[in-house]
Amino acid sequence: MHHSQPHFPEDDYLEEITARLNKSVIYNLFVNRCELNADPAGPAALTLVNKAINYSYHRHKLVIRHMGEYTLHDSEHLFRLLHLASLIIPETTLKELSNPELMLLILSIFFHDIGMAPSENTVRNWLGILDVDIEPTYEDTLEQEEFLRFVAGREIEKNKIDNYRKQEQYANADNIMRFLVSEYIRITHADRAIEIIKKDWNGKFEYRDLNLTPLLATLCRSHNEDGIKLLELENLKPVGQGTYICLPFLGAILRLTDILDFDSKRTPDVLYSQLFIKDPTSIREWKKHRAIKNWTISAHTISFSAECSHPAIQHSILQFCKMIDYELKSCSTILHNLHSNDIKPFPTYYQISLPPKVDTNHVRPELDLEGKFIYTYRESAFKLNNRQIIELLMGTKLYGQPDVALRELLQNSIDTCLLRSKLEKKWGNNSYQPKIVVSFFKKDNDFVLEVTDNGCGMDQHIIDNFYSNIGSSYYKSSEFLELKSSLNSDYTPISRFGIGILSYFMITDNIQVQTRRVYENYNYGVPLHITIEGQESIFFIKPGTIQVPGTKTTLILHKNNPWKKSPPDGIINYIKNIIPYPPFDIEINVENQNTIHSLIKPDEIDLSQLKTNYSEPHPNLTTLSIILDGEQGISGKCDVILIEENGLPQKSIDFLSDKIEIRGESIQFKSKIKISENSIDFTYDRIDTLNLNGPVKLDTGYSVLRESRSKIALHGIDLPVSLFASWQGDTYKRAKIHWPLCFHMDVNIDKSLDINLNSARNEILIDDKWFYFEELLAKLLLTGIKSKVSGDYWKELAKIITETAGSKDQLFLRSLNSI
Repeated sequence: MHHSQPHFPEDDYLEEITARLNKSVIYNLFVNRCELNADPAGPAALTLVNKAINYSYHRHKLVIRHMGEYTLHDSEHLFRLLHLASLIIPETTLKELSNPELMLLILSIFFHDIGMAPSENTVRNWLGILDVDIEPTYEDTLEQEEFLRFVAGREIEKNKIDNYRKQEQYANADNIMRFLVSEYIRITHADRAIEIIKKDWNGKFEYRDLNLTPLLATLCRSHNEDGIKLLELENLKPVGQGTYICLPFLGAILRLTDILDFDSKRTPDVLYSQLFIKDPTSIREWKKHRAIKNWTISAHTISFSAECSHPAIQHSILQFCKMIDYELKSCSTILHNLHSNDIKPFPTYYQISLPPKVDTNHVRPELDLEGKFIYTYRESAFKLNNRQIIELLMGTKLYGQPDVALRELLQNSIDTCLLRSKLEKKWGNNSYQPKIVVSFFKKDNDFVLEVTDNGCGMDQHIIDNFYSNIGSSYYKSSEFLELKSSLNSDYTPISRFGIGILSYFMITDNIQVQTRRVYENYNYGVPLHITIEGQESIFFIKPGTIQVPGTKTTLILHKNNPWKKSPPDGIINYIKNIIPYPPFDIEINVENQNTIHSLIKPDEIDLSQLKTNYSEPHPNLTTLSIILDGEQGISGKCDVILIEENGLPQKSIDFLSDKIEIRGESIQFKSKIKISENSIDFTYDRIDTLNLNGPVKLDTGYSVLRESRSKIALHGIDLPVSLFASWQGDTYKRAKIHWPLCFHMDVNIDKSLDINLNSARNEILIDDKWFYFEELLAKLLLTGIKSKVSGDYWKELAKIITETAGSKDQLFLRSLNSI
């Protein structure tokens, strides 16, 4: 589908845009520079910016068509951001910015959300309702598949749509589908903005001989990423003699202006549930309180004022302001970390001061005619009974199996050691070696589990804000993000939810922690000793004795613990199975047995444990082994089991027995082996034992000759799930593979890839990450098979796969067709 660049009349541009631009401090400064300065590139740059503004302004009018409730991304949003930028940037800094910086600032404001405005035909293509005279291109087909996969991953909404359509309530079904379209536009708009820039403006944004288009694309992409990523951009890019562009500065300004306009991408659910946001009156009410006139912004103060008609609006405004507080802190960190090894001193005008937080003292309820507040605002909410909630979680959904406490301990230790490794490299210390020791022993008739690491350790601040705060993960905090930014690292921790400590109480009522925080190279915090006796215990913290940074966690186990009857070898193997792919050596001490658990190479993986309970080898079954080297994010080993005859793969093979005399009748038994979904099935004739006195009758027996089985680890940690849907009946609500071949595999998803899990880490969530992983895995395995067989063999196997594949095998077929 080829769409020409939209044409907008010049008269409309003059009428609708010029008046607004004339009010902009930044735009007028740019105009004066271009018209009055001696810069020969100025007139061309001004003409280009005007054309781009015209294009963007009118294109943003398409937002309302599919994003009716995302009103802040309309064309008015652009001018509000331009005004806000002039309030955030001090006048002294504005005057110092170069012409290309002003140009990029204006363009990034007008193009960062342009992906919110896909063309009408694009959306119709997603929904499969293109006009009959429009022939979809290959790219259109891929886009539609991506959208359909997105819808398939939203199980609740998809089920509602299906139910409404069954009940012939098509209007309700269409409303939910419109919501999904809006959500899809929202989450993909950053990539779409890049595509629009690439398609309609590639190479056109120039200043002198410099192509600014890649820099504009980088800025547009950055506003939808973690702000810390701005530190990865070039601090000062030379674009001429004494002329520079500071991308992190421009990116920080774009982020702040975007969120200060109360970005409706973050509209809280409470408004939808309590104010019925679809009602036009409620939309107007919400827009009124988000209006830019409510802001007071200066170099030292950001204040917001509002008189609210409903506590939900007041609460939402206050929550928004907390988000802005986070962004202020993040951007302040970015701006004050700007430096250059080539230009010293670094220009100080980029390192502007930002207020530490938003002043919300003037966000209050409306007054009635008597001058009294119309409601009393309190942040009252449901409160949880700690004991009952913890018992509920421990007994059912969250963990279920008590031995997962060891898994949580180990993954926390791995995270902190990997983080310290990054820190030590930053400090110039290349001698640090991560170390974890796991010990089981008896002490005074008690079983003791002890995990010691030489990671980052904890101090009182970490204990108060994260370790003891259930659901608050340090690795999701602004502190960690700031630390991560200083490391300039893509480090991804294994721990995600901040609830792992709850699992400890499934096996203990007594936790002893010795810890010491490392701050910098040879700069350590004070040693601390923590005692926790029960999940409702006050933490007893006293000076510790640990000398080196790190953490030692000691659990006095319940008498009825999971390992009380396990021999030392069993406990050692259990630990190895928890972390099948350790990122570094782990020392295991059980009673008097010591061992080192190291990473095994993919070609040394033993898949025999996946083949248990199978009968004798079948003469028509053959196995191909595929090694995954991890270059694309998946490492491990996989066996594919195929049916083969006369040197070629077969979809099925029929067998006939010799004739047998039974009760005077000559009987010949038939059997068959065939490829099915995730298995190789065996069917066979057998005598109907319920009819022993009459004529011999046969019925059909069935068994699974081979079944797909798997072991999978995420970032080295075992996941207690099977990748494959079982023939015995596996719920399709979980992420499962349905493939038209039989595989045995043991794989690890390394740090360059990810999949999302539930809190207990015992289910994989169905989402875009899962679909990407499944398709990549299929492609790697099929490529491996093709490399091991002849051309004729591969041609026949591809035909068998295509004929056997069912409706759930489309990702597998797409991978096949891509090879």
